[in-house]
Amino acid sequence: MKLARMATVIAIGLFTLAAAGGARAGESTGGLALGTKVPAAVAKTKMKNVDGKMLSLAEVTGKAGTLVIFTCNHCPFARDWEQRIVELGNTYAAKGIGVIL
Repeated sequence: MKLARMATVIAIGLFTLAAAGGARAGESTGGLALGTKVPAAVAKTKMKNVDGKMLSLAEVTGKAGTLVIFTCNHCPFARDWEQRIVELGNTYAAKGIGVIL
């Protein structure tokens, strides 16, 4: 079930990345500094989870922070790391850190 929860927020993580925009090496993104609170509009935006539930970033953020892992589901290397990522997510979730995969 924890794997499903992590997979649930993949879309939210990607949305957050897209909202932050991108930059080339050496360019400033004008992004947020570490420790900055997520903008309310982004935190409250609901997106459909893989199990059909609607979730927001605010609902999966942990009390001690949030770990965001960017990966894919078709790369052989990423697939080989799937169990390790699940273990990593479960370890940090137990420490009060929300996990977005």
